[in-house]
Amino acid sequence: MLIRKDINNLIHEAESGDVASQIYLGYHYLYGFNVQRNLDKSYEIFRNLAEQGYTYAQDALDNCFSAPGVLGEEFKGIYSDLREIIAVWDQDEIHESKHAVQTLRLLNHPRYNRLLADCFLDGYGLPKNERQGFALYEFMQEKLDWVEVRYACCLLYGIGTEQDPNKGYYWLNKIHEDDYSNGEASYYLALCYINEWGCEVDLAKALSLFKQSANHGFKKAYYDIGVMYRFGEGVEIDMEKAIFYYQKGLNAGVSLCAVNLGVVYEKGINGVPVDMKKAQKYYLAGIELGNPDCMFNLGGLYYNGFLDNGKRDFKNAIRYFEMAAELGEPDSMYHLGLCYLEGNGVEENQQEAVNLFIAAARKGLDAAIKILEENNINWNEED
Repeated sequence: MLIRKDINNLIHEAESGDVASQIYLGYHYLYGFNVQRNLDKSYEIFRNLAEQGYTYAQDALDNCFSAPGVLGEEFKGIYSDLREIIAVWDQDEIHESKHAVQTLRLLNHPRYNRLLADCFLDGYGLPKNERQGFALYEFMQEKLDWVEVRYACCLLYGIGTEQDPNKGYYWLNKIHEDDYSNGEASYYLALCYINEWGCEVDLAKALSLFKQSANHGFKKAYYDIGVMYRFGEGVEIDMEKAIFYYQKGLNAGVSLCAVNLGVVYEKGINGVPVDMKKAQKYYLAGIELGNPDCMFNLGGLYYNGFLDNGKRDFKNAIRYFEMAAELGEPDSMYHLGLCYLEGNGVEENQQEAVNLFIAAARKGLDAAIKILEENNINWNEED
């Protein structure tokens, strides 16, 4: 269960200028929560927020698939052709049909194949079908001599095919050797050296590749570099460097870096002085980037009285727990359930508490499972 806000109140709050409500409303329109799904309205809301400087809203635009301009006019121009390909493409062969000539023409363009493969893998504009997506990438590799990083990642993780780390590593290494400026290839190759995927563990090599990846524009690598310095993976623990790279990642819009920066200052990791105000600042930065862990963690600061001179603030805690629960974060569902169970910040409502505990339990949260089982409440059966 995800929380669905009353649409009329949400619209009113959004029109009054509340940014959090505008974000909520954008997602309500995007996914059809308590309102008719409307991708144009969703796109308009996120576009306006992006123009105001909210970097998280810019990322949210990528989810508005059919809204104007999101994937570009070039893609829209060939999308009808891609839809026809879908109708005639089979796992093993292209069937004879009135579209066969056009289909064969398009399927010999790697760019069209890649777009269609990504549509299948991500469920953009058609039902998600990972096997079909991988088949297209395999077609490009075998018939067109064209290899993409995502093809190698499908092999690494077993997406749409049998997991084959050795083959995934082989192709990543080949892409990397052919083009050292491919930051994405460097990043996943580094993961191979960490996880022993097709090669021996080599943390020093992994760190070098992460840095190369970041230098060539693959921003997520800043997070991994920070993690290696924080935990001393292949290097001495160095919190100054960890914070430096987390900050670079956050500046580049990597929300995971905001989570870790907040945790470092909330918990006082490896000798860093505890500073709740800094933790709050970084969690807020992560919330702007749409990170549900930052929403939950900030709610936890208010819930436990770690801000405002030790006074527990259930109103603000619930606000951020709701934001995270809306995005499927189970700890927030559980803590909202506790608020309803105990009447903290909301009117006591045991049924709503149970509903939230069930939602968290179905996400695998042990604390929610325990409280339900202790009260002999069946949570396994879907409604």
